Amino acid sequence: MRTITITLFTVLTYFSFGQQRVNHFESTYFEQQRFAHRGGYAIGPENTLQTILLNLYSGVNAIEIDVHLTKDNELILFHDYTVNRLLDTDSEKAINEFTLEELKHIPLRDSSQGVQYVCSLAELIDTLVVLVPARETLNFLLEVDFKPNGKKTKAAVNALLDILAHHSKDLGERIYNYFFISTFYPNVLKEIQRRDPKIKTAFAVNNVPNEHKLKAKMAVALSPFFIKKYGAAIIEPNMCMVTKRFVKKWHRRGIMINTYTANTSCDKDYLEGFPIAYTTNCPLSACIPDPSDELGRPKRWCKSCSAKIDE
Repeated sequence: MRTITITLFTVLTYFSFGQQRVNHFESTYFEQQRFAHRGGYAIGPENTLQTILLNLYSGVNAIEIDVHLTKDNELILFHDYTVNRLLDTDSEKAINEFTLEELKHIPLRDSSQGVQYVCSLAELIDTLVVLVPARETLNFLLEVDFKPNGKKTKAAVNALLDILAHHSKDLGERIYNYFFISTFYPNVLKEIQRRDPKIKTAFAVNNVPNEHKLKAKMAVALSPFFIKKYGAAIIEPNMCMVTKRFVKKWHRRGIMINTYTANTSCDKDYLEGFPIAYTTNCPLSACIPDPSDELGRPKRWCKSCSAKIDE
């Protein structure tokens, strides 16, 4: 099956990707993007292949996904560090305590669109490299929220590079134009720069976390150092960090901005006043924020759509 997929892709690449000239990381292009959060889960179960495809068919071409590393070193689409919220199991074990094969036998809790299972990153990319050129969605861009860190970093980056190597035989360096890696962890930036500096990276920060508050504040303070040292092209702040001063500061450094997570009309109206990208649960409309996205959302924005943050 994989051989058939690659053969078809090779033919389609000649006609579609071969015509592509848009630089997705040119600032005026990138900062127009509205990334569909967790695979665009406003219209289906989060981080599933089916939901991502539904978004693409609906005209959403900028997608954000989350990836974790399994026990057998496979990258999978999954947001949480434990399995019990998303999978139909009472187990509270960490996602990295399961092999990919074990996870494939546990359905997602959300069966609103039929029984679905965890998708591997390799499966997603196998699909996209056929679908994107076939549909001529040349402006497609995938944000990969890279959650493995610490001792898992090297194995996770190895898994990523294996996937890229599998497809770069046909795509060559064009593949780097269609995705970037986002992470809260400087060691991930460091390892990616060391192993493959052609991969675009984003450093994510949060100045109002629920936990690890000291580490988070240090990351915010040291973000200029990490971004410069490890060659990140993008900074990803939570929404309440976005002010005119913040945007000007990073643009002077030549760094693009993608903030998270804008869902209400007030959120979006405020952010549309800045030349930045943002991530949203509902890129095609306004929606009620998921409780897990409330963190870092300035309440005073919602008192009045015309309210202004101190500059």
